[in-house]
Amino acid sequence: MFKLSAIIDYMNQWTISSLLVKVVATCNLKCSYCFWFRDPVVKTQFSMMPTKVMNALMTRLDEHLRSNILESFHMIIHGGEPLLFGKKRMRDFLHQTQEICHKNKTRINFSLQTNGSLIDSEWCQIFREYSVSPGVSLDGPPKMNDQFRKDHHSRSTYEQTLGGIKTLQETGFSVPLLAVCNPNEDPEELVKHFVEELGINTFDILMPDFTHDEIEKIQSVAAFYVRLFDLWIDKYRSRGVRIRSLELMVGTLLGFLDRTNESIGYGPMQIVTVYTDGKLGATDSLGISNYQSKMKFGTILDQSIDSVKSCANYQRLVNESLTLSSKCMECEYALSCGGGMLAHRYSSKDQSYRHPSVYCNDLLAIFKHIQKRVERCLKWRIA
Repeated sequence: MFKLSAIIDYMNQWTISSLLVKVVATCNLKCSYCFWFRDPVVKTQFSMMPTKVMNALMTRLDEHLRSNILESFHMIIHGGEPLLFGKKRMRDFLHQTQEICHKNKTRINFSLQTNGSLIDSEWCQIFREYSVSPGVSLDGPPKMNDQFRKDHHSRSTYEQTLGGIKTLQETGFSVPLLAVCNPNEDPEELVKHFVEELGINTFDILMPDFTHDEIEKIQSVAAFYVRLFDLWIDKYRSRGVRIRSLELMVGTLLGFLDRTNESIGYGPMQIVTVYTDGKLGATDSLGISNYQSKMKFGTILDQSIDSVKSCANYQRLVNESLTLSSKCMECEYALSCGGGMLAHRYSSKDQSYRHPSVYCNDLLAIFKHIQKRVERCLKWRIA
């Protein structure tokens, strides 16, 4: 059913072509749901990537590109809040990365996720100079956003983020937004705010991060996403609005598995993260399972980027990501869903990810609804 041999062949031939880099470990906001600060190990990391680690990263990147023929490389810049890295350091980081890629005839793609509160015209100039694609985190209009996205004094952050979005738009940037689902709110109000009021046509709405150890905190999100999908199909998709998770769900139902995505669809964990102290690890969202305190793949200071693939910890996580629970294996949406996001499958009882997603019932309801709508569209088009 799962064509594991094809996955294994893919992983054997796979070359690391992206890195998620934590240039800072701190943030100027204090969002209550943030997965990053739920791992106590984060507080022991360097608040900012020191020059020694950045130089080592550049050396390893150069070695990696010389050893592998890559047409392109994707550098994903994260924090904390990455703009706390400062303009001079960020410019140095971008310039060195760009120079190394150009020297090795590799196209570099930069993306950066920010809360937007620190963006000004000078930051926009830096983004433009190095072709950085910034994304901004916002949960909707003030009453939605400020429920969870507050600063360290419990104050609203909406206006600061809105100011950053407007500055980006005024300097010619398209601004994809990233929100976290609040199942108690109306998705129509959220979409209307993004599209009608802010002029945003590309965004995503993520499920809140929980593991099986926090099952009592979880609210059903099925009704929210069913309503969101209907709004998108019936009103907004024809206007060019893109909602990434919904597009991925439709794609996987039609048999298109995006192996670069680790939240929807069956496939291996692939993200490699460089932390501020130079340690190499997996996707940062696994911090909610206290993954960071138990497993790393070594350090950029004394080993190559490619060495990650032979690391026992890395191989274990890849295996865990591909090993679905018996409930998932029996599900008709196993390939499309892929068991859900890896972090949402964790349980400390056996310290493994070999469980259904904490959102299993919700995902089932969402996929069933989307399938019915897609089948209806296909029948109408054929007729």
